[in-house]
Amino acid sequence: MKIRRPSARIAAAVASVGIAVVMSGCSNLNPIQTHEFYQSAEGTVANVYPAGPGEPVGLRNMLMIKTDDGAGVFTGTLTNDTAEEQTVEMTGKVGDSEVFSETVTIPANGTVAIGEGEHQAIQVEQLSGVEAGDNMQVTFSAAGSEDTVTVAVLDTSLPYLKEYVEGLSAQQ
Repeated sequence: MKIRRPSARIAAAVASVGIAVVMSGCSNLNPIQTHEFYQSAEGTVANVYPAGPGEPVGLRNMLMIKTDDGAGVFTGTLTNDTAEEQTVEMTGKVGDSEVFSETVTIPANGTVAIGEGEHQAIQVEQLSGVEAGDNMQVTFSAAGSEDTVTVAVLDTSLPYLKEYVEGLSAQQ
């Protein structure tokens, strides 16, 4: 009786199926990033849910830019995925000191870019003891739902931030 070995073609097919099964398992336990908000660069992303799960009011790309003269500009975008207008209250703190408090109204299913159009950037006269690379805490709430997030403090050493801050100062 002669024992035959599988042909190279069958071996290649089995190996291909095995590799496909192993490689497809890579995303099995990892979330698909296009289905979730995440911050791929500077800025902070967070949500509160005043209307319940699946209908967030969100902070997008929030950051504090410290200007060359020691002042600060807080900027970012607020989103409202609810069917009703939402009022968001934001309070920024460095340590125990409150550095700003602002209220912004966001239309239903709309966005508000802080620092653009009628929505002026939130300016802080002086960020004493705060350096680029430090963090600050920002508490934001909408309709009784509240979250406190960490926001980075950056300076104007990045050319695109310097231009942005100068553009905001010109709007005031």
